[in-house]
Amino acid sequence: MINLQLRKQIATLTPAAAMEKFFHMSLDLFCVVGQDGYFKLVNPAWKRILGWTTAELRSRPWIEFVHPDDVESSLSASETCREKDLLRFENRYRHKDGSYRWLSWNYSRYQDGCSYAIARDITEQKHTEAQLLLYKSLTKAINDAKDLNCALKVTLRQVCETTGWEYGEVWIPSANGKEIKCSAVGYNRLPRLKLFRRISEGLAFAPGEGIPGRVWATKQPEWNQDISIQPLSWSSRANMAKECGIKAGFGIPILADNQVLAVLIFFTVERRAEDPTLVGLVSAVAVQLGSLMQRKQAEEQLRATNQTLQTLIQTSPLGIVTLDTNAKVTTWNPAAEKLFGWQEAEVLGKFLPIIPVEEEQQFQHRFGAILQGTAETALELRRQRKDGSLVDVSVWTAPLKDSNGKIIGSVGLLADIGDRIAAQQERQQLISLIENSPDFISIASLEGQILFVNEAGQKLVGLNSNEEAKDTQIFDYLMPEDIENYRNVVWKGMMEKGNWRGEYRFRHFLSLAPIAVDHNSFPIKDSQTGRAIAVATITRDLTEQKATESALQESEARFKRLVDSNIIGAIVCDLEGNITQANDAFLTTVGRTREELQAGIVRWNEITPPEYSHIDQQALEELKAAGICTPFEKEYLRADGSRVAVLIGAALVEGYPDTCVAFVLDISDRKQIEEAWRQSQERLRTVLENMPVMLNALDEQGRFIVWNRECERITGYTSTEIVGNPNAWEMLYPNESYRNSMQTLCAQRGNNYRNWEWEITCKDGTVKTIAWSNISQKFPIPGWEMWAIGVDVTERQLAKAALQKDNEELETKVAKRTAELWNAHQRAERELIERRKAEQELKKHAQVIDLANDTIAIRDLSNTITYWNTGAQKLYGWTKEEAIGENVHTLLQTHFLVSSATIDRELRASGHWQGELIHTKRSGEKIIVASRWTLWHDEYGQPSGILEINNDITAQKRTEAEIKKLNEDLERRNVELNAANKELEAFCYSVSHDLRSPLRSINGFSLALQEDYGEVLDEVGKDYLRRVCAATGRMGQLIDDLLSLSRITRSQMELASLDLSAIASSICSELQATQPQRQVEFHITPNIQVQGDAKLLRVALENLLGNAWKYTSKHNSARIEFGVLPPGETSSIANAPCPTYPTYYVRDDGAGFDINYAQKLFAPFQRLHSITEFEGNGIGLATVQRIIHRHGGQIWASGEVEKGASFYFTLNG
Repeated sequence: MINLQLRKQIATLTPAAAMEKFFHMSLDLFCVVGQDGYFKLVNPAWKRILGWTTAELRSRPWIEFVHPDDVESSLSASETCREKDLLRFENRYRHKDGSYRWLSWNYSRYQDGCSYAIARDITEQKHTEAQLLLYKSLTKAINDAKDLNCALKVTLRQVCETTGWEYGEVWIPSANGKEIKCSAVGYNRLPRLKLFRRISEGLAFAPGEGIPGRVWATKQPEWNQDISIQPLSWSSRANMAKECGIKAGFGIPILADNQVLAVLIFFTVERRAEDPTLVGLVSAVAVQLGSLMQRKQAEEQLRATNQTLQTLIQTSPLGIVTLDTNAKVTTWNPAAEKLFGWQEAEVLGKFLPIIPVEEEQQFQHRFGAILQGTAETALELRRQRKDGSLVDVSVWTAPLKDSNGKIIGSVGLLADIGDRIAAQQERQQLISLIENSPDFISIASLEGQILFVNEAGQKLVGLNSNEEAKDTQIFDYLMPEDIENYRNVVWKGMMEKGNWRGEYRFRHFLSLAPIAVDHNSFPIKDSQTGRAIAVATITRDLTEQKATESALQESEARFKRLVDSNIIGAIVCDLEGNITQANDAFLTTVGRTREELQAGIVRWNEITPPEYSHIDQQALEELKAAGICTPFEKEYLRADGSRVAVLIGAALVEGYPDTCVAFVLDISDRKQIEEAWRQSQERLRTVLENMPVMLNALDEQGRFIVWNRECERITGYTSTEIVGNPNAWEMLYPNESYRNSMQTLCAQRGNNYRNWEWEITCKDGTVKTIAWSNISQKFPIPGWEMWAIGVDVTERQLAKAALQKDNEELETKVAKRTAELWNAHQRAERELIERRKAEQELKKHAQVIDLANDTIAIRDLSNTITYWNTGAQKLYGWTKEEAIGENVHTLLQTHFLVSSATIDRELRASGHWQGELIHTKRSGEKIIVASRWTLWHDEYGQPSGILEINNDITAQKRTEAEIKKLNEDLERRNVELNAANKELEAFCYSVSHDLRSPLRSINGFSLALQEDYGEVLDEVGKDYLRRVCAATGRMGQLIDDLLSLSRITRSQMELASLDLSAIASSICSELQATQPQRQVEFHITPNIQVQGDAKLLRVALENLLGNAWKYTSKHNSARIEFGVLPPGETSSIANAPCPTYPTYYVRDDGAGFDINYAQKLFAPFQRLHSITEFEGNGIGLATVQRIIHRHGGQIWASGEVEKGASFYFTLNG
């Protein structure tokens, strides 16, 4: 009944209607193409198979839908087809989703000039053919393998390389059947999976555990499209697989007689849906592996499919080349022709032409190995094209055998991998750039969900991993009060304008503290549709920069306060003697007036006495070499002819190699104190030198440093012979044993002894006995480590010797011995009288000491004053009569800086103490003294009193504190300046290197895309491409402008006399030459002479006159002026300063500006007009301002909308 109705419907159709219905219902693609190359008619199958609508297909030439590699062959086929001839060919058409489908065409051309074609989708057929080729090659490789392991390795490698899987491994059941282990056979082509492979080797699973255990247990294949979403209990390797980025995986059992011999496991880092074809293919290979005994059957299948293989060779996208045993070409398929440029006829029967000369020997070695039966190899090599260029190819080679297994040559499969290698390198560079960037880089969805944050970004905001970042929104990184503004201003502006950049605040996730950042956000667009698909942000931490800027400002303020406080003299001068600036403290120190300074008659080299010129020269040389000089002392001449002692420190001003800043400290008081101390010490030394007893002293090394005249008289050795002589001890005590004994006893007893008799050898060889005494361990003269007073008792010793001799003869010479004894006694009495006279002489010397400037006081052990010299009376104000008998600490209100108990212990232990104390004078003034205490002993060696010597060091302490503070401030200032300079250098390097590199890549790839794929892009795509190129050009200009601005700040200035009028005239002539048709009237005041840097001032005038030229361009006629204002005229200009130097101006009658926004003019990248009105980057006026400031000048502006603008500046101000 249905067939009858269908036949009736067909019978009612006209031939045209039937054809129309067939046209629309056909599963094949029908089309008609006009002479212009555009589709005129297409059937609905196009939309179903390729996704394009009829309107989309008819909007572009048919050739634009063809795969780039098939364009040439497709055009050639269409052009060679004669009228009514039927042409058959195959090519690839692009699907709307970007993929390609294989089509088989029947094509014919008719008299109307149109072409009629029918195409059938053969994509699946092509895939099947490719898989069949893989299957065949695997089968052959397995059959050629010498053992199972080789076959398994070949299988893993070829399956992974052909299908795009990155990892393969083989699991073998144990002999006892209780577990399955990962074998040493494996394949991996990703470095990040090395750890996974290393951990897996030797691992064992029970039946049902993991993919290997389940495939083993079920004897069935298993496929998992995303392992990363499985729970950790799913497999013991699940966590490691996630960390390595493994996604999809599948397992295939190798069966023989229904027993699992092994399990093949494959992994990839991409999520993949199950591919039954791939599973079937690998399962088939597993069957081959499970039954190597079926080799003969496989060989029969190989012969049966030989014709199919030949067809596949001719249609293969891979270059296929076979060689005979003489290395001559026997097969050269079309893909090889296309890849290398040689036609088949040019290479058949000849040696392979693609081998570079330098690799011929290596090729012969590999080819010989193949003929010897070496297993197939897969290499990536560089081979030579016909035109001489080189191409990167993937080469798989294997022995070529006949049906009997005899090697008759080799076969090679070659694929062009140039694009893949370039893409891999570019991708790796981009990944490395993002991962190693010090900036915060993130990618978020259009809803604000974070997809990726690099390591630097995680560290900045306190996150621990990218996984943790994925749980956040972009708004979570903001301070709560900034979120609404970010939505309405930043996010909205970015989506509307394609980019937003500025300073913003991020929030630290742990501390919740704000982070100052430079934030740049922009949408990521789909390369096909141009629609935004995600949002990227690049953010730089400004915390250190902000802190540095704040610290620098604070340091500059402190420095200014120091100079203005006039605590210490400060000057700015050059190296020739000119002083350009000085504070009041300096002028007071040198006795000069500010009028003399301004008149130029105060020069530091002219007020320096001649004897200090060599010191100045040394300081200048150190300044030039290191930029700073070590503080040194000298004198200046005052106007009244007197001299003042000063301490000077100086440093060069950065960027001004001939200008330095110097600090001048008046040290006259300190010098007076030092001179008084020196004179006091000299008087004491004179007294000691002329004492009637022997006096010597030793330093810490045991060398003699004092040898007074009495020592010279008794020993015959002069001071020159003994003092500083390392052999002096050997000269005075030549007997080594005696000398060592004396030194040992001296070390044991210390410095506290009386009448210690030792024999000394004089210069004439005589030996004398000296009685040495020391009543104090330390003497109040710096550098005296040991000292002693000696008396020559040689005669007394001789008397003792004679007495001893008389006693021995006493029995026989009693009368005579008695007389001699009496005489000896009288001599002893006389010696005693002489000794008392010596003690009285010492008291007289004490009276001399009383006249010294030092403060000397002696007190008993209860601190009662027993001696008070004139120096003490002068310092403290109390007379001897008032002080003696008083408690010294009560009288002077002593304030101990360390505990008195500590001082007492040290004094009793070592016999001396020295340190600092605070005393109060009779006037009530508190002073700091350097105090030295020595413990005195009586004739029995018992402590009897304390000698105290004090020096007023109050002024010295005050000066040291001031100098220390000044040095700390200077050091801190230097550190801050160095940090700022390093940051500036790092910024310049980042701009010149880090920004230019990606710009060059963007611009280079954009130009390559425009040249290579310009015909493929529609007008919208071409417009987008032109915008990218223009944007990179503008970005490059911005970088150049930034670098110019930075260099202007740091470049060295060369001052000279300049004619600004001549420079301005030259610039105006150049401007006029660029647009000779414009009517512009220039007025330049002649002969304007200034002192300045020619290059910098020309840059400033080029920017100012260039702006005047640009902003008058929309007027039919214009007037541009350059001149100098008469004195006093600046008072009539709004907001103008009152300079004391000439004021220069550049004036025009162009677009002008709103005076309310004048403060934005000189900020970098600030513009008062849009770029569509007037081109520019907003750097010019910022550059001008820095140049003017470097010349010590000022710059300001006035203007009115559409009435012009005037820019005023001063120099040397």
